[in-house]
Amino acid sequence: MIIIGIRKKPLKFIICIILAVSVGFNIYGYAQNLRLTSKYKSLLFISNHIEQYYMSSSLLTGFSPSSYKTVEIFDISKGQVIKKVSSNSFIENEAKGYLLRITGMYVKANALPDKGYIIKIPLKKPITVENQWLNDYDTDPVKEIFVLIPASGNPYLLVMDNMNRPLFYNFEGNTGRLLASLSFNPHEI
Repeated sequence: MIIIGIRKKPLKFIICIILAVSVGFNIYGYAQNLRLTSKYKSLLFISNHIEQYYMSSSLLTGFSPSSYKTVEIFDISKGQVIKKVSSNSFIENEAKGYLLRITGMYVKANALPDKGYIIKIPLKKPITVENQWLNDYDTDPVKEIFVLIPASGNPYLLVMDNMNRPLFYNFEGNTGRLLASLSFNPHEI
């Protein structure tokens, strides 16, 4: 028979350390949860703000946002549309090409940058794209595409699902031809 002798002082010290580490992890987890919840709420607010902007502009003009085939360039820091361009088949084909070349979800916690531009491209006819990213998230068919061009970093896409929830995607492709066709250079503004 083996008898293990444990002194009470070191045992209490070890238990206190374990308890302190556990409390520290819980506090850290709670703080991270609050931070992510705050970012999610701000993202939801911004996406609702964008939707409300387009809804209010459509009420003022008497057209719905999708039937009003104008590409709009939205300046995020100014909070307003800074340029409108009539859509054409080249612009729509570029946007459709971005959808076909989606490589995955855009995974940053704060998906909308503080500075940059959002290019809203309404499609003449809604399209169905067969890929796992769009089909798995109930975005069929796609009626409009938002190309986000942050002040720093690569462009990415915003597509609204069937319940008007924003979904962000990375894609392979160059936005240079799209920007040239819109006569827009984000670095000159």
